[in-house]
Amino acid sequence: MVCAENRAPAASFFRMEALFHAIFELFKIAILSSFYAGLITLLVSILGYFRKDTIFYTGSQKPIFLFFGAGFAISAFLCFFMTSFYGNHGLGDTSLLPVSHRKVITEINGREVFIKNEKDGRDFDVNMFNITDDYVYGTTGGGIADKP
Repeated sequence: MVCAENRAPAASFFRMEALFHAIFELFKIAILSSFYAGLITLLVSILGYFRKDTIFYTGSQKPIFLFFGAGFAISAFLCFFMTSFYGNHGLGDTSLLPVSHRKVITEINGREVFIKNEKDGRDFDVNMFNITDDYVYGTTGGGIADKP
């Protein structure tokens, strides 16, 4: 019999794993947004140099403002995308694979793979699957709810 004291460190480890993954995602968003903001600033500056009668010239006069403004807009978009249905791939020990509108194949700790049945809300184990031509082909086992 497992007591609650023995389960607490594992549960806190998985929370810490999700926290580290979330911090890593924010760090990745910062790097990507800085890179893309730099590219946009460079492109606007080059276009502003050759076309002085356009909005690119106005943007090229304040490159720092353009860099930080573009960086903020890109990072906000990437944060929104990360939390959307198609960008949410799970944090920590959980992976999510979107397969259709509001349906996902969920994997936990690299061992349990399941998909939720919409009719009765049961989870079905997925043993093997292949995604071809917008269809998921695979074999399912018994539901996770059926396990003791």
